[in-house]
Amino acid sequence: MKEEATIDCPWSRQVLTVERVSAARLPTEVGEFRIAGYRSKTSGEEFVALYKGEMNPEVPTLARIHSQCLTGDVFGSTKCDCGRQLHRAMELIEREGRGAIVYQLQEGRGIGIINKIRA
Repeated sequence: MKEEATIDCPWSRQVLTVERVSAARLPTEVGEFRIAGYRSKTSGEEFVALYKGEMNPEVPTLARIHSQCLTGDVFGSTKCDCGRQLHRAMELIEREGRGAIVYQLQEGRGIGIINKIRA
């Protein structure tokens, strides 16, 4: 199941290596997607990719990088539009038939849930 990917990041000139550590189908209210868990081999950081269809470098593909937002994504907070943005991206990908969302497991753009609640 483990699948490695190496990407040359031109903005940092650093090679990032990640491995896929889990994958499953994910039926949602919007449609059926695939979900995969990845882990960085250098930092141990984990993230999730939600995707649909085949990715082809020759064809433009919808993509979204989404930072975890417990209050917006799960509880529907009106203090942000994170949940609406996430669900809209899913709707657009479903309609297009292909695309991906990288879901970063870092609450509040990296400030943490406690500081986010304080804000």
